[in-house]
Amino acid sequence: QTAVKYQPDVVAFSSWMIDCSTGEKRSFGQWKRLEKLLEDNSTEYVCNNPRNHPDISELIDYVAWSKMINREYFLANNLWFPKFEYYEDISFSFLCILKSQKTVFVTDKMLEYYRNTQAGMTSWKKPKEHYMVDAFHLILEEFKEQPVLYDRLLGRALRNLNAVFVSDTTLNEDKNYIMNKLAKRGYYDWEIDDSFNNLEIVKKANEMKSSIERYFVPILKGDTIGICA
Repeated sequence: QTAVKYQPDVVAFSSWMIDCSTGEKRSFGQWKRLEKLLEDNSTEYVCNNPRNHPDISELIDYVAWSKMINREYFLANNLWFPKFEYYEDISFSFLCILKSQKTVFVTDKMLEYYRNTQAGMTSWKKPKEHYMVDAFHLILEEFKEQPVLYDRLLGRALRNLNAVFVSDTTLNEDKNYIMNKLAKRGYYDWEIDDSFNNLEIVKKANEMKSSIERYFVPILKGDTIGICA
């Protein structure tokens, strides 16, 4: 009904995530931020030219399964998944919405996603979180000529990478990969000792509550104050 009513390029909708082992059910997506933009009793938010919206970097969730995409729009913009081993849905989801002329966000739950925590990708004990750097880099490269949007997206990327970096479940090998990839891509200055196998560093980051500034110091140009807040 939303697609027929508004004729958007993308419909992004809310969903339930259900744990197969416990039956626990939780809402998935960036909906707390979005609800602030909705008018009374509305469940739909029409966003024209999403890349120009001041909050768009905080409204997009990562997953492909919470979106309906117009076929003609998809093909015209060559919106295929990038060839990463993991986290290719980050690039896909952001580019689908940011390239669109109109995206409609719907807070109604339109899908139930059943997650097997024992067999899913997130349970695999192998370095994979560093692929997030590649995924975000692909997005940033697409919009590097648009400095305002670029800075907003960079802020979102660094916040999410920081959360992964300080997580107790992230492998130390992955943390090294993350730092090396960020350095190679030119997103931060190496300001501390590079022996990230020391868990005390991670504990300090958690205690400081400001580990983005501690670990990821973006190399920025021009008026870009506050993107890491």
